[in-house]
Amino acid sequence: MSKKILIIEDDEAISQNLSTALNGDYEIFQALTGTSGLEMAKENNPDLILLDYMLPDISGFEVMRQLKEEEKFNEIPIVILTNRTDSKTISGILAAGGKEFWSKTDLSINDIVQKVREIVEEY
Repeated sequence: MSKKILIIEDDEAISQNLSTALNGDYEIFQALTGTSGLEMAKENNPDLILLDYMLPDISGFEVMRQLKEEEKFNEIPIVILTNRTDSKTISGILAAGGKEFWSKTDLSINDIVQKVREIVEEY
C-alpha cells in the first residue's frame, strides 16, 4: 500500500509540480484552501501533509492547529511550506506541532521530493 501525501497549497503551479513529481511513489491528494485541506485530511488520513503557510481562507498555521486538536493527527508529520523565514513564524510553526518548515524560494521541486522521501521513510 502506497503512502498518502496531502498537499495543501493555493499556488496551483506549485501544487501541480509537487503532485507530478511525487505521483507514482505516493498516493497524492491536493487542496487549494485550508478548509478543503482540513476536509481532505479527515477523509483520507494522509501519512504526510505539505501545508502552505499563507492560504486564501484560513492560514496554514490555523489548519495545523485544528488538525493537531485531533489525536489521530498528532503522529502525522506536517511540513510547512513558506517564504516567511522570520524567527517568530518559525518558532510558532514548530511550537504548534509542525515537523519542519521549508522555504519555497530556497528549495527546488527535486529538493522537496527528496526531503519528502526521507520523512516518509522515517514514519
